[in-house]
Amino acid sequence: MKCLRVCGSYYPAKKMGGAVTADFGLDAELVKRGHEVEVLTTNAGLASCYKNKTFASVRVSYFSYMGPVNFSISPGVVFKLLKKLWDIRRSATDYRVFYSGIWNLPCLIGPSLCRFFGVQYVITPHGTLYPELLNEKKQRLKSFLIKHIVRRNLAGANFVHCTVLSEKVAVDKLCGSNVCTEIIPLGLEIGKDSASEISHFNINKFERTVENILFVGRVNWKKGLPVLLEALALMKRDEKKVKLSIVGPIDEGYDDTLRKVAQSFGLIEGGDFEFLGEKYGAELTSLYKQADIFALTSISENFGMTILEAAYNGTPIVMTEGVGASQFFSNLESAVIVPYCAKAVFEGLTRLSEDQTLREKVATKAALIANNMTVEKMTSDFCSVLEKSTC
Repeated sequence: MKCLRVCGSYYPAKKMGGAVTADFGLDAELVKRGHEVEVLTTNAGLASCYKNKTFASVRVSYFSYMGPVNFSISPGVVFKLLKKLWDIRRSATDYRVFYSGIWNLPCLIGPSLCRFFGVQYVITPHGTLYPELLNEKKQRLKSFLIKHIVRRNLAGANFVHCTVLSEKVAVDKLCGSNVCTEIIPLGLEIGKDSASEISHFNINKFERTVENILFVGRVNWKKGLPVLLEALALMKRDEKKVKLSIVGPIDEGYDDTLRKVAQSFGLIEGGDFEFLGEKYGAELTSLYKQADIFALTSISENFGMTILEAAYNGTPIVMTEGVGASQFFSNLESAVIVPYCAKAVFEGLTRLSEDQTLREKVATKAALIANNMTVEKMTSDFCSVLEKSTC
């Protein structure tokens, strides 16, 4: 099978979030299984401008873009896609096109081009169709695009790849029964370039006093960090000697917003919390293993790859109900899952910090879950659904 992926950003632009890592992991595994994968994308999220690169035998063509980084307006990708689809139609080659995302220009226009040329395609929204996100930014524009373009794109797909049940519900609510949706969870890549490098963890760490709380992810409004900071302040008032480490790329100016929030709660940067910037590979693995608790308090999180990374590395987890991956964990069994509010997060962190037995139990069971959610399994499930949905 020959595959063509079209997306707004791609590996190695890890700062763009877990979707980049997930897409590359799937593509690399497809190549291992004998398929050909080519990618058309932009330089969004990259420190330098690429043109043509090959990673793990995945051939990637990068193009310049205009506008906001999340929307990636790239005529170059569109023209290259148009030529590619024309060649596919002329040669009658068996191709599948994968669209990652909804709102960047190539993923808006591309599906209609596929329908015109008779080429089958799959769409992975990567959490871009949740109602709370649609209402947050550019609501009028997105409502227009949904009505006139997005619904048709989704209905014409072989299937829409949802990663969790809540995403399937959101897509079904938006588009009704005309869309074929399939739930295929994302998988953890275990290897030397991942944050899941070592398959065991130090059980002795559960015996020590909880001091280090870790957050890993893209630092933006969706992650609910003001709530986590408020919960941290409540712990400090309760005389808990804890510190929050915030790891990940920061949306422009949002660190200053969080500093003001922290100051309003009486928290001190350097003493009570710190920004560590972007960390990857062995360095990130080390942070997971050093942390006593991992916290992800997102307002809305389509999946949450960092949950799997923390679980794999044996770090007890507190997460909010808005984190998509929470459906794979059980409250007080493999994680502590709480509503999105500071009081609930505070209570979850406190309960976990005061109960050594609970920390050990949830970390051990979460590690078993993470070990079974791999890129290999994701790829097998994806190929199985793709084969069944082929026209």
